[in-house]
Amino acid sequence: LIGSKRLNNNKKIFSRILDNLNFEVNEGESIALIGHNGSGKTTLLRLIAGIYKQTSGNIEYSGIISAILNIGAVLSLEATGYQNIKIITNYLKQFDINEEKLHRFIKEVSGLGDFLNMPIKNYSSGMQARLIFSITLYLKTDIAIVDEGISTGDEQFRTTAHGLLEEHLSSIKIKFFASHDENFLRQNCNKAFVMKKGNLRIFKNVDDGFKFYYSNEYKEIN
Repeated sequence: LIGSKRLNNNKKIFSRILDNLNFEVNEGESIALIGHNGSGKTTLLRLIAGIYKQTSGNIEYSGIISAILNIGAVLSLEATGYQNIKIITNYLKQFDINEEKLHRFIKEVSGLGDFLNMPIKNYSSGMQARLIFSITLYLKTDIAIVDEGISTGDEQFRTTAHGLLEEHLSSIKIKFFASHDENFLRQNCNKAFVMKKGNLRIFKNVDDGFKFYYSNEYKEIN
């Protein structure tokens, strides 16, 4: 609740995380979602992905969505890597998944090897991110949502992941990225959504988005 609006209603304190957002994203657009921690970026992405249900308004989209979001929200710590792959793919009925091909792909891309046979409570956060990233990368989708999905892990994996992600995303119609990696956003996005306290400003290019983000005008938003 750090960056959100705290409100009082009948002596109950609640928080308005997002406030009257209205936007349209079209094929060919890659959105850089910019804002400090607590500004509402992850909440917005989870609404688009269908993980959260909005309390008012409508969200309309056409196509299949895949998301690289917070790893802790989807993994079962007591299960092995392979068991977690099964758990996750059970929820992905809209995708035509060949389990044998998926396992080969994940083993190759993630570099986890025999660790896939171990409970993921023994994984580092970087290893968990590799697993989620590899599963998501395998899926054929129309709309991709990435929330710091490859920000953890060693430098070698980040380099590999960026290359694979670039190749994977070239066939995707719409992309949303929330990241603190400014260079990545500048290289991969053509439009910026800048957020603070649940409010959204839209910019037609990423440079203008960051210019506003670093401005006094942004700092003074209450």
